[in-house]
Amino acid sequence: SATAQSAGDVQSAVALFQKVRTVPNLVYVRANGWEGKLDVYAQRGQAPSPTVIFIHGGGWVQGTKEASMLQGVLPYIAMGYSVVNVEYRLANVSLAPAAIEDCSCALRWVVAHAKDYNFDTDRIIVAGASAGGHLALTTGMVPTSAGFDRFCQLPAEPKVAGSLSGVRSGEICGSHRTPSQGSLQPVAGNPARN
Repeated sequence: SATAQSAGDVQSAVALFQKVRTVPNLVYVRANGWEGKLDVYAQRGQAPSPTVIFIHGGGWVQGTKEASMLQGVLPYIAMGYSVVNVEYRLANVSLAPAAIEDCSCALRWVVAHAKDYNFDTDRIIVAGASAGGHLALTTGMVPTSAGFDRFCQLPAEPKVAGSLSGVRSGEICGSHRTPSQGSLQPVAGNPARN
């Protein structure tokens, strides 16, 4: 029945959240009188974990990080990733390239705080759907020299293992890039455990 399935879904979600340390609404950037916030879902454990920076969609004019929990965040937690769920300035707050700047700062924040949350900086993936997919690609591919991190307060030099645009987290067959490989390589099994 629908009620039994809903109860099972709730139990599964509770079990997933017990696997992570949850730290909501951390300020990662301030720009134009706006505070950019992100939520951290850090895997518990001794070894640094691969990390997904997830960016919500909404056509750059709507959407929230909270609305992306079911399809954007939970599947990655279930696969063993730590997740950083990011909000960015929407077009009614600041025009382009504000969202790109914010996501660049979020990446810098993740690298700068990797030890605090046990993020593996060699295995950072930026993902999102719709506008978030566009922002994931620009965050992962645009070089620092482009100047989109002018509001960032952190000196950490960002790098990512990959960017996923418009891909559902359950469709990832597993890929990552090591610094010596230079390109995305398939991984057998769960990429979070390799």
